[in-house]
Amino acid sequence: MMVIPNRIILIKKLSLVFGLLLSLSMSAQRNDSIPEPPKVEASPKVKVETPYPGFFVYDENGNPIPKKTVTYSLILPGMGQAYNKKWWKLPFVYGAMGGIIYAIDYNQGLYRQFRTALELELQGQPHEFTELGLSSTTLRSLRDNYDRYTQLSYMGVILVYGVIAIESFVDAHLQSFDVSDDLSLRVAPDFQWDPVMGAPTMGVRFVFNIE
Repeated sequence: MMVIPNRIILIKKLSLVFGLLLSLSMSAQRNDSIPEPPKVEASPKVKVETPYPGFFVYDENGNPIPKKTVTYSLILPGMGQAYNKKWWKLPFVYGAMGGIIYAIDYNQGLYRQFRTALELELQGQPHEFTELGLSSTTLRSLRDNYDRYTQLSYMGVILVYGVIAIESFVDAHLQSFDVSDDLSLRVAPDFQWDPVMGAPTMGVRFVFNIE
C-alpha cells in the first residue's frame, strides 16, 4: 500500500483553494466590465405663460397659436383678442357686436309695426299710422323694406363675427413674425429724378437680401 505524504496532500488542498479564489475573482471582473445602460434624463418642461392657468394654451415661446385664436373667437367674440393679450380691443369688439344687434332689434321692430298696420289697413281698421294717411301700398312697401333691412342685419352679425375672428388670427400671426434687421425683404422710401417732370419723385424701394 502506497502512502501519500502529508506535504503533497497539503499542496493539493492549497492549489484547489487558490483555483477556486481565482475563478471567483475572474467572474467578478467580468460582471464589473458590463457597461451600465445610459440614464435618460427627462427634458425640462417649458413653462408657458397663461393669463388663465389651464385655459389658454400658448406655444413654447409664449406666443399665441393662430388656430387656437380662431377657435376661441368662434366660441365667443372677443375671446381671441383676450387670448392675444390685446385687451384694449375688447371695447371695439363688443361695440361692433352691440351696434349690429341694435340694428336687428330696430329694423325688426319697425317691420312688425308696419306688418300689423298693413293687416289692419286691409281690414279697414285704424292703426298707429292712420293719421299719416299711408295707403296699403305704402305700408306694404315699408314692411318689405324693413324686412329686408332685418335680413341684412342678420348677415351683418355673421360678417362682424368673421371679421373679429380674422383680426385675431392675423394678430396672432404677427406676434410671431420676424421683425428683426435680418429680414430677406425690406421696404424703404426712395427718391429718384424724373427727367420728364424735371423734379425728384418719391417712391418705394424693395430690397431683397440673398445670402
